[in-house]
Amino acid sequence: MKRLFITTDVEKAKGLYINTLDVRNKNLKSKIESDFTLLPKEYTMNNDFKIIVIKDDFKQWSDYKIQKENDFILYHSSSENSVIESVKSSFSINSHVQCGSHISGEYHDKIYRILFDDECNDKAEKIVEVLGFTDKQIEDKNILESQLNFLHHCLTPDGLKEEEVTKSEWAKLDEFTKLKSAGDGSFGDDYLEALRKLRDKLLAS
Repeated sequence: MKRLFITTDVEKAKGLYINTLDVRNKNLKSKIESDFTLLPKEYTMNNDFKIIVIKDDFKQWSDYKIQKENDFILYHSSSENSVIESVKSSFSINSHVQCGSHISGEYHDKIYRILFDDECNDKAEKIVEVLGFTDKQIEDKNILESQLNFLHHCLTPDGLKEEEVTKSEWAKLDEFTKLKSAGDGSFGDDYLEALRKLRDKLLAS
């Protein structure tokens, strides 16, 4: 089963919907007041996806036996540094981690609006997509991260010789070959122009 953990500040979550003249806001505030009184709160969807809402000062992730391939998290950006560090060390796959805040239109707001929408029949799919956690979105993130890491190594001629670069599939590109042949150093016009063309080739693909 895949699990999504959401860390939240209950008072700030309620504050998102302070305008109770809006009927939907009133219902959302009421739902949060009732559901989040005692956290953690669990919601199971489609028998293969679970959302666990937890206080934003929580650090005892070993209690949940985090499985890096199947567990995801949306954490509250205003948490203390030690809390955020515990999140990052427990959820070690960067593409499974999202940071949000209790501001209208931000991730927490979007997720709560889906979670408490009684007319929504595909909550799990929508929530995963909003947070960028679909398989395709994660694959795209991982590719981009690898491309940026490759380009980082290419910033200097010495970096071009590193094994991580030479064994990469992108080392076969014509643009990379031209970068290697530029002989005027990291800040030379030829090197910078070749590096720009390599960057454009990678990030446009």
